[in-house]
Amino acid sequence: MTILLGRKSDKEPFTCLVCARRAKGVGVCSQRGNEIGWLCDDPSCLEVAERIYYMAQKPLDRYEEKAISDAGQKVIDDLAEALLGAMWSKGIKDLSSLDGETFNAIATEMTASPEYRRAIEKVLTEYGTSIRHQLASGTAPF
Repeated sequence: MTILLGRKSDKEPFTCLVCARRAKGVGVCSQRGNEIGWLCDDPSCLEVAERIYYMAQKPLDRYEEKAISDAGQKVIDDLAEALLGAMWSKGIKDLSSLDGETFNAIATEMTASPEYRRAIEKVLTEYGTSIRHQLASGTAPF
């Protein structure tokens, strides 16, 4: 495994190989010329990068499924607050009065709310935290 230090110069956005947050100037690859797995600056990601690099891409594995579940449990309150707040502000107090046009207006308002933004940020950080914790602990994700 080669560790690369330097500047990432691709035009495309890039994310950490481990936690999917924004990558920095550190990358790993199996040998010169192979695809580089870029990493953020979190020491936990640097520690598990080699194991992650060799994981084959496929449908979500049990670690990822557990990380999504963990993150979802942490944000459900924020998402419910954003949705119910947007519904309340549009005067929807009974779901039978909800039509397609009103739903689109609610969705637009909800996604602009600070509660929604907080929930999405929390999903991102909690997912990465869960993946790192599971890999570092060596426990099975089931």
